[in-house]
Amino acid sequence: MYIVNEVMNIGKKVTDATNAILFSVKLLYGIAILVGAFLVYKFLVKPRLEHFSSETVFRMFSLEGCPHCIEAKPHFEKITSTKEINGKPIEIVVVDAKDKLTTEFGVSSFPTFILTKDGKNINYDGERSETAFMEFLKKNV
Repeated sequence: MYIVNEVMNIGKKVTDATNAILFSVKLLYGIAILVGAFLVYKFLVKPRLEHFSSETVFRMFSLEGCPHCIEAKPHFEKITSTKEINGKPIEIVVVDAKDKLTTEFGVSSFPTFILTKDGKNINYDGERSETAFMEFLKKNV
């Protein structure tokens, strides 16, 4: 009878140890999922949200050596000093084709003009002159 009790105690200890190991594995798995979700947010989601925030930005995506870009760029650069349209702040910038924003905005042809306002993008396909750019901005900002 003594031997049977000892075997039963060993069996119970093994079961308790197995349960403890399973609990530890489940806990580590849960922590790994939380860490993974945090890393996805920090490195993938948050940077994208920063580029599509509520600020208003008018961008010209330009490729070095592109004849159409060379023609349009001086007209666009004339308006880059503008800091306010219709009483609202705006940033007007030229973005090089090699910049990561080019990929994030899905730009594949140059020049491309995009106004980002309240997290929404508005493509500009009009005339490439200082006057036309300003009329577009006054209408859309």
